[in-house]
Amino acid sequence: MLQARDATGLAKFLSPSFQLQGADGGYLGRDEFLANPSQVQSYDLSNVRVTRAGNVILARYDVAAVVTINGVPQSRAPAPRLSVFTKGKHGWQMVAHANFNVAAPSTSQ
Repeated sequence: MLQARDATGLAKFLSPSFQLQGADGGYLGRDEFLANPSQVQSYDLSNVRVTRAGNVILARYDVAAVVTINGVPQSRAPAPRLSVFTKGKHGWQMVAHANFNVAAPSTSQ
């Protein structure tokens, strides 16, 4: 949805209680994220592990992506992610997402 810039689909997909946690300590609620979503040009998933218990799915995966957040290009190195989904009267929705992006290598010696 981010790659396609599908704002309507994204709004339906994110639970009203959605929270996003970034590796830099920043966090956003649903409305804040929808007001300024990440810009995704491309991505590749690996090391996917999914567990389910009833109406909850937890997905752990690595993402190598070309992404811009708040106008700042992000590292393209694979970085872990953790997403939680729940199924309710509106179908499957994302409740939480954590981005554990790796720190950029230091150039100082």
